[in-house]
Amino acid sequence: MTPHRLGARAPVRLPVRPRPEPNELLSSWLFRLAQANTQKLHSLSRTLFGDRQIWNRDIDRLAGPEVLAALEGATGIRATDLRVHTLPSFEGRVYDRHNANGITAWILPLGIYHRTHRRHGLQYCPACLKERPAFLTLWRLSLSVVCPLHGCDLHEACPACGAPVIPFRVDAAAHLSKSLPTYSPHTCCFQCGFALDRAPVTAADPALVAWQRTVHEAIIGSGMMTVRGVGAVPLLEYLSVARLWLTLLTFGRRAERLRELVDVPVKLTTGARGRSLDHLDVQTRRVAVLAFVTLLEGWPERMVDWSRAARIRRSTLLQDMAEPPGWYLDALRPLEYVNPRRALTFTLSDLAALEALAHAGDRRSLILLAYHEGESLRAIARTYGGTTSGIRKTVTLFVAGSPRRIKAGTERPDGDL
Repeated sequence: MTPHRLGARAPVRLPVRPRPEPNELLSSWLFRLAQANTQKLHSLSRTLFGDRQIWNRDIDRLAGPEVLAALEGATGIRATDLRVHTLPSFEGRVYDRHNANGITAWILPLGIYHRTHRRHGLQYCPACLKERPAFLTLWRLSLSVVCPLHGCDLHEACPACGAPVIPFRVDAAAHLSKSLPTYSPHTCCFQCGFALDRAPVTAADPALVAWQRTVHEAIIGSGMMTVRGVGAVPLLEYLSVARLWLTLLTFGRRAERLRELVDVPVKLTTGARGRSLDHLDVQTRRVAVLAFVTLLEGWPERMVDWSRAARIRRSTLLQDMAEPPGWYLDALRPLEYVNPRRALTFTLSDLAALEALAHAGDRRSLILLAYHEGESLRAIARTYGGTTSGIRKTVTLFVAGSPRRIKAGTERPDGDL
């Protein structure tokens, strides 16, 4: 087969056309497609895509219509069906908008440098790889930390040499190392050849496994999650709250106070490979998710207790949320700041005297009436001028007297008596 221009139909369909496994990554299926047709991955890529370089970028994140159209022509599998095996298919389910030119929430970055990866952005379950040699789309999500099918921890690197998982590099290294066969399976480490399906299988926390199963089912199917005391909520709303709390549990001084309240088997430490949740290693994310699961088990009372104990302000619990879910705002209601307002108590005749002065245009009387009716100091300052400290002093001095002692006249700009 000869190379052709990207986007044009392949002159001859591939003789062997295996279908992608359920939830398999496009890159993983491409490797199996090359193997099935006894070709090296890069040779097949040149046949399908011409001179365009696709392996020096994140093809699972950036595969566009032209790439999918070329694959449809070569395999007969519709481009719309192939798009399900790319990361943009999570748009509207896991996050609002896919960012093709930058960081997308919940997507693990690969840290691509030429044709290698500097970050551990592809996770795997050894038991799953042993059953079928396919890397899954869900393994590219930072919220995935355990395998709900086998109840074990996910890996993010080769256990023998610590190298990141780069399946296509196995094919590229085949002709460079005599220790690797010509068609080495892509479930091996590209650096040392270790079979990743032989990595240790470590049992995960049952509560974590149950949570992971529920989240994966919501992503693939229902799109809904259940919150204690609330009921079913949209997955996008649920994940926006989850991301905020997972971030609090992994960064900053507030995280230290929170972690002291959570009984977890491993000490949680921030990762050195980045500054966001998606840059943390899988061990750190696993402990953070377990802490979040513990929080959910006592929702919303436990959330309120932890926030008060860690001295976290309500504004912090709403940061970076353009439209906080209603059920989340209801849970935060006990944390609303209550201003210890100085009470204004007087008789009906006193109130009548104050209202008379206000009606005559006395600014201080207008301020006192507004305060008495519950307006905030800032709102009063905006309406009648002055400063909040001046208004507070006006109230303090008024409490010691009565409306009859207030005389209309010239006032200082800050509203003091």
